[in-house]
Amino acid sequence: MLITSRRLDVCNSMKTTKNIDIKVLSKNDSLELFRQEVSDVDSDALHEMSEKIVNECGGLPLAIVTLVRTLRKEDKDVWTDVIPQLRKSMYEGMDITTVTMDILVGYTMGEDLLGDGESFREARENLRIILNSLVSSGLLLKGDDERYVMMHDIVRDAAISISRENRNESIMSVGLGLQKWPKLKEAGKCLRLSLMSNNICEVPADKPECSQLVTLSLVSNRSLEDIPDGFFEGMKCLATLDLSDIGISSLPQSLSSLKNCLRSLYLGNC
Repeated sequence: MLITSRRLDVCNSMKTTKNIDIKVLSKNDSLELFRQEVSDVDSDALHEMSEKIVNECGGLPLAIVTLVRTLRKEDKDVWTDVIPQLRKSMYEGMDITTVTMDILVGYTMGEDLLGDGESFREARENLRIILNSLVSSGLLLKGDDERYVMMHDIVRDAAISISRENRNESIMSVGLGLQKWPKLKEAGKCLRLSLMSNNICEVPADKPECSQLVTLSLVSNRSLEDIPDGFFEGMKCLATLDLSDIGISSLPQSLSSLKNCLRSLYLGNC
């Protein structure tokens, strides 16, 4: 049996009998691969930063190809912004993020990205078509079965950087150790707010005026034990709400005010 991995500890954990070190691409080969993948983009605009990007990819072909495919349609400013995120990812190691179909279908239905399917089953089939296209482009990886797909953290970081291009529309503050609800400079313009995997223990008693908010995720804020009754009254457009794995024992009364807009509600382990 042949096992491939970019990490020696994975081979050791599998008790391999012989480890063969396959070298990464040279700088010249990395640049050539980059230029091949970016051939239909304005290469002049990216020329000055291509070496920086390639250097941060550390000669890993998958990193180079995946990054280019992710950012192919973005402008130069987004490429510049993603370099620090890429540097952080490569330093920490390229990990795999697993996303289940059930979670994805709910979020995409909330964002109204799946067309006019009349049933949950039709929505899943529409999502499967989209995911197959992303897998064939190298932006996602197939899971061991059809219940989930996988994503390299380099793609995730690139997506976060793109979302930050317009900071007011999408705020992603994930795993930052936040203990309090963040101050939103223009809460009325925010469309998506993700505060997953923090240590938030309370949310504002006064209802946040997030009149355009479509998606809100508070997943894995286990110290959050109470949500004030009026909390959701200022979120009249909220379509997707994820309260999975938090510490509340009851739902606030204002949740009923979302009956005309809420499409997806997650309460796992809540």
